[in-house]
Amino acid sequence: MPLHPWYAVRFQLVFQTTYATEFQDFIGDVLDRRYGGDFFKIKPYGQQGDKKCDGIIRSLRKLLQVYAPQQMKSDKTITKIDEDFPGAVKDWGDLFDEWVFVHNQVNGLPPDVAKHLINIDGKHKKNVTHWCESQILALVEELSRAFQFKCIQFMRYLSCGFRGGLDAILFAGFA
Repeated sequence: MPLHPWYAVRFQLVFQTTYATEFQDFIGDVLDRRYGGDFFKIKPYGQQGDKKCDGIIRSLRKLLQVYAPQQMKSDKTITKIDEDFPGAVKDWGDLFDEWVFVHNQVNGLPPDVAKHLINIDGKHKKNVTHWCESQILALVEELSRAFQFKCIQFMRYLSCGFRGGLDAILFAGFA
């Protein structure tokens, strides 16, 4: 179901202005609402961390790694991919066939990062792909209007700088 225009505005605003852990929490919320118990959100614990996995969609055999810096730098991102992808294979390899790099870069990935993802596709006998705004929006649009609203409510509490007045306008009549 396509998003209500106000929901679409809020979705774009949050997607484009939320970073790091808040972005990861938003993605986890969307996937949890879309896939229910089939999605396992992984939380870092102590020294073991998250073992290079932010979530798994079990039936689809997809492992997700979320990366949402305010400014993506090619060398740092490639280093992260080179640590996370083999680490995920080592710790989770028997549970996934596709490694999904989820990012917040609405204007596209830096060329070296895109090329690197393409080059590692098929390594360790795993497919490698990426999800950006359009893939996450498509997942939100698969939700019922009630679940869309719950995702939008979740977005409302993220630190995107809007409190009070605009929220009252955006959410009036959508409860």
